[in-house]
Amino acid sequence: IDLYGSHDIKLPPSCLLSVWTESSNPKRRFSHPLPLSGIDSNTRKIYIHRYLETSSTSEITSLEPEQQIRNIKHEDGATPNTDTDRSHIDTSRMIKCIELVMEKNHAKLCRLFKGSLKTLADELLEAGIITRDVQTNPTSDTIINCFLSGFVFKDEVEEIEEYCVKFFNAFYEIRGPYIDAANKIKKSIQDTIIDKLGVQLNI
Repeated sequence: IDLYGSHDIKLPPSCLLSVWTESSNPKRRFSHPLPLSGIDSNTRKIYIHRYLETSSTSEITSLEPEQQIRNIKHEDGATPNTDTDRSHIDTSRMIKCIELVMEKNHAKLCRLFKGSLKTLADELLEAGIITRDVQTNPTSDTIINCFLSGFVFKDEVEEIEEYCVKFFNAFYEIRGPYIDAANKIKKSIQDTIIDKLGVQLNI
């Protein structure tokens, strides 16, 4: 950990997290933030989302600046659906919500990317979001279009969540105004999906 960030150390530090229950009737979905200290001046958290299944599990973690976790409700007072079984969700509509938010923020993102296209492209290539061709000659439009095209083969909610987490984590690596941009766009995506589908997207 002490050497992370040097030219000789390419892999980030890691640790093993074990999640188990002593209850005879546990909830099917476990979601819990773990605060991390000593990283930088801004406290961060790892968000663990674990699903209770007998054969296969889906686990997604994301690292982001500390945010207040609040219960989001519809105007009619109904709580968004956070059940583990989300197979009934229309992921094409979920992706459309993400596309609408990105389109709405297109001009702002282009302005943000303008001064750091190469750095952003390097981070996104490493995250598997853009192609090497885009990374070689990046533009704001090709980066955004490449990100959105990556949803074509994402037909599970968990895949969409993991993909978005990778995208926005690249923003956090660059820091500066990218952090505010990531936080606001993520919130806009979540609010839009809650409003349209009544589902909480964990990103």
